[in-house]
Amino acid sequence: MAEEYGRALGVGLEGGFEGWTVRRYLRELLSAVWSDGEGFSGKGPFGNSDWDYDLYLPLGRAGFIELEAPNPLYPDQLVPRDERAAHVFVSDLILFALRDPDAP
Repeated sequence: MAEEYGRALGVGLEGGFEGWTVRRYLRELLSAVWSDGEGFSGKGPFGNSDWDYDLYLPLGRAGFIELEAPNPLYPDQLVPRDERAAHVFVSDLILFALRDPDAP
C-alpha cells in the first residue's frame, strides 16, 4: 500500500493547479486550514466549491479511483463510481502523507 500511496501523492493536478501534485495540494490545504482558523471556508478553500474533485479526477485518471460518466449526454463529466470509496482513499492518503516514518 505504501508504494501505491507514494505514487498517488505524486499525481499531477489539473485546472488551476498545473504544476501541483496531490502532495502539494494537501500541504497547501492543511496550511490554509491552520492559517485561516475559524475563517477557513470548507465550501471552497481554493475558490471552488467542488474542491474534493480537484483530487478525485486526477487520481481517477491515474487509476487510483474508479470514475464514471453517469450522464451519456455529458461523457466528459466524470464522477467517482463509488464516492464513499474515493473519500476513504483520499482520507487514507492524507494519513499516509502525515505518517511518522519512525512510528511502528
